[in-house]
Amino acid sequence: MKIKFIFLLNIILLFVFNSFSQSPQTQTNYIQKSIVKKMGVKTFEEVEALTSEDKNVVIDYYDGLGRSMQNVAWQASPAKMDIV
Repeated sequence: MKIKFIFLLNIILLFVFNSFSQSPQTQTNYIQKSIVKKMGVKTFEEVEALTSEDKNVVIDYYDGLGRSMQNVAWQASPAKMDIV
């Protein structure tokens, strides 16, 4: 009986300390760039209102150390699909 209690206590402590020692990696670092192809666009709102024919949107994803993981060009193909 005492061995079962000690075993159960060790399992509980393992889960408690394990959850505090590791931080979740739920955040992804990224930089989004909009390259405007249309003349006369000057404000952020005007850039956001442009269609994919008038601007190129590129999203660069980085890991926690600043290394590039993935580059995505939004609706950059002729079929308006993303290019990874």
